[in-house]
Amino acid sequence: MLMQAQNKADKGRWSALVLVMMAAAMMVVATLPEAQAGGKKGWVYVHSHYKQADLENMGAAKGADVYIYTPDGTLVSSGFGNGAWTPGRQIPLDPGQYLIEVGTERSVHNLRKITVGSNAITHIETGWVAVTTWPRRDQPLENCRAWDASIKAYLLVDGQRHLISSNTPAKGREKGRIQLPVGTYEIHWHGLAVNVEVKAHHVTYLSTGAAGPYAGEDVLLAADKTEGAGVPSIKLCSDGPSHVLAGSWWVGQTEKIEDYPYEKRVWEQVQVTAIDEEQSRSLKADRVKGRVYKGAGSKPEVLSAEEVTALKGYKEGKLKKAAGSGGFDVDEAGF
Repeated sequence: MLMQAQNKADKGRWSALVLVMMAAAMMVVATLPEAQAGGKKGWVYVHSHYKQADLENMGAAKGADVYIYTPDGTLVSSGFGNGAWTPGRQIPLDPGQYLIEVGTERSVHNLRKITVGSNAITHIETGWVAVTTWPRRDQPLENCRAWDASIKAYLLVDGQRHLISSNTPAKGREKGRIQLPVGTYEIHWHGLAVNVEVKAHHVTYLSTGAAGPYAGEDVLLAADKTEGAGVPSIKLCSDGPSHVLAGSWWVGQTEKIEDYPYEKRVWEQVQVTAIDEEQSRSLKADRVKGRVYKGAGSKPEVLSAEEVTALKGYKEGKLKKAAGSGGFDVDEAGF
């Protein structure tokens, strides 16, 4: 009898506890903002094309990080690490306007304006740039250095380079690729650079060829025959051809002369022929369930010069005054 009475008492206390918990949960839901309590919501989806496990089997493959900010530069954090989100997932946001940054590096010049609609998904399209080089055991090394699949992508703004993404260090891997938003970038590989248009849902392979060999210890392959700082160049190997970007380049060799400095560099233009069979390949867009937002701001929009100036301190969540103005008015700037 005592045991039965005890069991009934225990059941009564558990029932009361469950009722209290249910009431508390109802109170919490009631105090949540409308968007969190089942109200209107929107999403951003950055296409990834690959699963993380697939990338890990692709050599030095590097997907982008996704940063989202309110118009005043305040980070909408994922809650992990430095607050970045990962492509390939729906990012929940209240409807409205945002800034988005897609890349492995941080640059105000990579910020884009987007709009998130109600109960709809704003799709951010991306593409990839890839390169495949020779195994290190097959590379010549005399008077030159070994290379791998390390690539970097820059935006050129007013003649200045701004790093957007890279897979460095590639740690000697022969294959590499990086994810980028749609657009045109200056891609650097093996000491030289080429402009590449990144298309939505495509992987673009860098077109490569072979240069040399050339006799001598100081033979340069350069983008311009004007030697000096800011001109990309590499040393060519003397014991075998060097694997370089295809295109038109300048080869500079030194010649002895009688007067100081007793040598001069003589340049000749060369054409490196592409040896690649494939330059671009389409990728399947991610399959995402839900209504696609197609209204104003559904496509990423480049910031104006005024907005770039005002958002210089966006990584610290601070606005700076626009040059020549008393401040930065979001509405007046058109955002």
